Amino acid sequence: MSTVYFVDANLGQESRTCEECGGVGCDRCGGTGRRYELTPPEPLPVALYRLLEKAGIDEVVEQDDVVAIKIHSGEHTNHRLTPPIFYEAIVKKVVELGGRPFLTDTNTLYTHSRYEAIGHYLTAWRNGYALFHMGAPFIVADGLVGTDAYRVEVEGDVLKEVYVASAIYQSDVLISVDHTTMHPAFGLGGNIKNLGMGAVSKQTKIKIHRHEIPVFDPELCKGCGNCALVCPMEAVHIEDGKAVLDESKCAGCRMCMEVCPHDAIKRVQGSRSDFFKAMADACAGVLKRFPGKFLAVNIVMDVTLDCDCPEQQGRPVVPDIGVLASRDIVAIDKASLDLICSVPKYPLSVVADLPQDFDLTQLHRIPKEFSFREVLEYMESKGWGSTSYELIKLERRRPSLKERTKFSPELGYFERLKEKARRILERRKVQKDGAS
Repeated sequence: MSTVYFVDANLGQESRTCEECGGVGCDRCGGTGRRYELTPPEPLPVALYRLLEKAGIDEVVEQDDVVAIKIHSGEHTNHRLTPPIFYEAIVKKVVELGGRPFLTDTNTLYTHSRYEAIGHYLTAWRNGYALFHMGAPFIVADGLVGTDAYRVEVEGDVLKEVYVASAIYQSDVLISVDHTTMHPAFGLGGNIKNLGMGAVSKQTKIKIHRHEIPVFDPELCKGCGNCALVCPMEAVHIEDGKAVLDESKCAGCRMCMEVCPHDAIKRVQGSRSDFFKAMADACAGVLKRFPGKFLAVNIVMDVTLDCDCPEQQGRPVVPDIGVLASRDIVAIDKASLDLICSVPKYPLSVVADLPQDFDLTQLHRIPKEFSFREVLEYMESKGWGSTSYELIKLERRRPSLKERTKFSPELGYFERLKEKARRILERRKVQKDGAS
């Protein structure tokens, strides 16, 4: 059984019967009959700092280790992205242990701002994931165009080799920090996806999406060339008046299907179980590089219906839950999913009218025969993690000024003022004693 450590985002907030009026209502409680503790005693990033210690980060990071902190850099206008302060807390802890951290992510397979490294770096910088804010640089892990990688063999049912992004592969330690959400294709945008799709290069991303490679019907094709014009991978060309697909280049984005006016392009109707298993296989390939040098963190807040890839997001589907940490990637994703399923659905979200026991991982085009829960079981059967876990809750407490000033040095102004006054008084006393 694995251990997952958890800090509640809402711990410390409570309401109770007003002691002054016994619940009748008075001026002290604003006539409500209740007294409210509105602010948790410990800022969540400060609690995350302690959570890392509980999870054993000191056993993972050693002096002078190069530490890759795998994040989801997201699109710039997505306002649900993880606030930089959470990554800053991890960077500070790694530096305290003598490590050399950097934040990292890989280029996307779809054509958007993070398709290549220049646009990706600028997007991460705009999102606040930069050296000035973090205390650690952001490095695109798979190079300029997303193909810089090292080959790793893996005993998967679908993938036998995985191309791990070079900057991640060359690191001594991997800390995978996931903004956990639901996901339209994978069910849960958890840490398995954060590595299975987000820590590999485009060579492996394409293989994972094999089930989405379309077929071209030559009888319906009129050779208009729309598909060739929009293909971001340059996988389509016109030959003898017909569109021809180079499957070795196809990324499965299906943009060609969207622009075909003759309905000549169809998606292969195969089992999507290969997609799920391939994602798990890719994740295992990444983890194979870091035996004993891996830590997972799941930030289960702003849990939306999609990951951070879209430019815009709707309301969260459940209330903020908290932050989890574990050395077991399967256990932490299982615990995150269990916590999401245990809380009421957000009353203003698009899923508010669904039954409480409805499985949100099945909300989109997820096959019933093989879903995210089967991914967890599949990885467990391969020995890549455990679905059995013990959830240990970290109590939030009132931190000392020293702990708080790690993140906000300005908070120490009054203490510095008292120290300055003490020195002045001591100096005057010395001068007085000398004069006498």
